[in-house]
Amino acid sequence: MDYDRELGFCPSCGGDVKGEESFCRNCGRSLLDVDPRQSPMRSKRPRWAFIILVITGIFLLWMGVGTLMDPQPIIDEVMLQMGDFGFNEAFAEQFVMFYGYSLVATALLALAAGAMAYAGRYWLLSVVFTLLVALSTPFFIFSFPAFLALYLLWKGREEFV
Repeated sequence: MDYDRELGFCPSCGGDVKGEESFCRNCGRSLLDVDPRQSPMRSKRPRWAFIILVITGIFLLWMGVGTLMDPQPIIDEVMLQMGDFGFNEAFAEQFVMFYGYSLVATALLALAAGAMAYAGRYWLLSVVFTLLVALSTPFFIFSFPAFLALYLLWKGREEFV
């Protein structure tokens, strides 16, 4: 039996199926015996984006709240690094507080984008929030997962209602 070429997803693993493929490129399953009336398995990309965004959001929230709760060690480090450039302690304190609040705001954006990915709604808003997280995160260790989540959201856009 030939299957519907507009299937889009492998019914076994959820991988993309394009054109006249007879086998899934992800799992190797034969697509010749797929019933066209069978609903394909949904892609897991938004779920992985949710997991990545929640983990990133939790770490950023932890760092931001920690900075706001005890800013003095960071203020001291800023003064040590930038004191030669004429920065005073009042400026360093304002800088560190802004840094802490920006980390908390970025964490909330990551968590909101993750919630939208989990719910499968508001695709464009979740992409915009994830892009803001990726661009505003001060550490590559957090911007890389945000860009990965952005890629997963982009590839899994059919999953959103």
